[in-house]
Amino acid sequence: MTTEAALTVLGTHLAAAGTALSRPITDVSRGLPYARGRQVRYYWDAETEPVRMGGQRTLSEEMVSHRINIAALWPVPDGSETANTALDIEVVAFVDDVRGRILGDSTLGGNCTDLELDYADADLVTIAGGLHLAVRWTLTMDYTAATIGP
Repeated sequence: MTTEAALTVLGTHLAAAGTALSRPITDVSRGLPYARGRQVRYYWDAETEPVRMGGQRTLSEEMVSHRINIAALWPVPDGSETANTALDIEVVAFVDDVRGRILGDSTLGGNCTDLELDYADADLVTIAGGLHLAVRWTLTMDYTAATIGP
């Protein structure tokens, strides 16, 4: 099981969710958010204790989970009720689609044992001088085996 292969599959799911919108989000890639515009980013966050495993160690290896951040960003519209409603509808559709795709492939193409996707959280953030609505998830992939050296 490899983290890199799992992240490739995750990127495919995020891209599919982005292109399924009535106004597709095509800027989907691995890395940090960096500029204004509608975009989806995913990136490694930390190692953590496995979520669904009974213990952290076996005789020859330590089980480690990888935590991944997923962020989707939309520029905040002009403040009109119609534009804000349209944005809200799009965000809800995207969030539901992402959850369905990721939980429907809980091994990310057979590249992890299982995963846990936290609830989406939204916030207003400023990126490159522009106000954005950011929706963020934390995904924890169980597990990677780190071989214990001699």
